Amino acid sequence: MFLSLYLMGTAVGGLLSGFILDSWGRRLSAQVSTAIVFVGWVLMSIASSHHLLFVGRVMGGLGRGVSLLAACVSYRYALILLNFLSAKRHCYCLLLHHRFSVCSPQVSFGRNGGSQTTGRVVCLSTSILLNRHHGCVSAGDPRGLANSGGLAAGISIVNVVVYSFLHESPVWLVRKNRINEASEVYNWLWRSTRPTQAERDLQEVVNRTNEENNSIPNSSSKWNCKRYLRPEFLKPFLIIHIFNLIQVVCGSNLFIFYTVDILSGLKTDGSLDVNLTTNLTSIVRVVFMAVSCVMLVYVGRRPMSISSGLGSGIVAVVLGILAHVQTVPAWVMIMCVLFYVAFNTYGYFVLPAIMVGEILPSKIRCILGGYIYTMNDMAMFGATKIFPSVHTVIGTAGLFWVFGVFSLFCALFLYLLLPETKGRSLVQIERYFLMPNILWLTRNKMKT
Repeated sequence: MFLSLYLMGTAVGGLLSGFILDSWGRRLSAQVSTAIVFVGWVLMSIASSHHLLFVGRVMGGLGRGVSLLAACVSYRYALILLNFLSAKRHCYCLLLHHRFSVCSPQVSFGRNGGSQTTGRVVCLSTSILLNRHHGCVSAGDPRGLANSGGLAAGISIVNVVVYSFLHESPVWLVRKNRINEASEVYNWLWRSTRPTQAERDLQEVVNRTNEENNSIPNSSSKWNCKRYLRPEFLKPFLIIHIFNLIQVVCGSNLFIFYTVDILSGLKTDGSLDVNLTTNLTSIVRVVFMAVSCVMLVYVGRRPMSISSGLGSGIVAVVLGILAHVQTVPAWVMIMCVLFYVAFNTYGYFVLPAIMVGEILPSKIRCILGGYIYTMNDMAMFGATKIFPSVHTVIGTAGLFWVFGVFSLFCALFLYLLLPETKGRSLVQIERYFLMPNILWLTRNKMKT
């Protein structure tokens, strides 16, 4: 019930996020959504009844639904932060970006954009680890939830303050015809290191925006549905939408939500320490989230996603066999579980959110990005409701076989369709989808 209310809130927040981000901009949207999360945590920490507790939980999900898209929708514009700014400004921007799990809008780009955005999920994984540890420590404490809610509320209000130090997205400013403000942002990013690069970047965004506005009659209307049916919009939308939906049955989040239930079914003789294994999975998740930050700088998105799918799929199938046999040592089970979490984390857990910001054309990213997150949360809501019944019917072995088969299917899907976005600008990626090919392998390499 508690988890379902949260997912319902995130679904509604995701549905509204596209319109809010288009109207208010990224920074203000992030501030407002984080303020909603703050109110939700306060209500849960002072709740004297279940009704107030549930209202706070829904508000937390609502704020998270909006802030998640704000964090990912156009995160790619500040490659300069790592490559050309002074060390002091570099650390300052990374501090703002990595400070808390929700604090990552509009402050990464290009070669290092993915690794910076992943910092948000590193913090999320760390919070899961701390959450599990706090649950063990405060078990039986009637003030445990109040203490947790107060701490989370404090972090949320700091997030609101931190957002005031971030700049608005220059892409959004250009689309709102606020060219001078967009120019100021680019000049701030480049400073005096490359005085002509800021103007070049700004002109590229302006030219691309003009091309989009001239390509569709009456395109200034955000309610014009014709734009969503164009191949260059429809192809990336379907790729990232299907990628996100498949993750629901690959086990990326279900394993987090139901870790104890799943691990309890691996060894029926009681030789497997569930609490120890649960904490180990959280530690491995944090470590490989940090590893993914490095991989995103040096490894392409395709190799990361495909290897993640193949690795987690094969290990999940093996785990299903071991769970069915029930005669292997407990340490073998634990090692396989940790390998599954490791493979799943660095690719499937990271890339779906990142690819929303990299693949979806900026013209439709807010609206369709919000729709994708809404449908993903609705699918996750349904999965969490039916999970106990499915787990009872097919058992832990069958559950891992489902995870494995869908992970392998997703790897094949990405191998065929997912374009490589590493080292390419948003304009280059959008122009790739103007080509007539559907499969990445049949692209015109001279034009990409």
